[in-house]
Amino acid sequence: MAKILRWLGGVEAEPQPRHSAEFINPQRRVVRLDERAGGVLFKEHYFSQWHAILVEGDHKTNLKIYLAGPGMMYIPLPEVDPPAEVILIYDLSPPEKAGYIISLISLIALVVIAWRRPSLLYPSLT
Repeated sequence: MAKILRWLGGVEAEPQPRHSAEFINPQRRVVRLDERAGGVLFKEHYFSQWHAILVEGDHKTNLKIYLAGPGMMYIPLPEVDPPAEVILIYDLSPPEKAGYIISLISLIALVVIAWRRPSLLYPSLT
């Protein structure tokens, strides 16, 4: 609340932490930390398939992810020597993998059936 009142009063805000976030793809996010941070708050829905990794030079550490309210995840950070990266990776669950495999097999079966028996698709050819 104090920050909001300072902002409304025209008082300069405190310096913001230096970091950058990069959206690699829907299953991967990278946050680069250029100074000390106590944690990272992601506005992303929490699922148990999300995994967080802290990368400091050649050293990698798995981090715990916590639900931080609706639609957000919080990752507390240990003492970090900047520069460092926090990498979020989403791994597909076994039912999701099975769904993709079943969809692929079904697509291949439909293509084979259509190729071997065009009369099923175009009855006027027979």
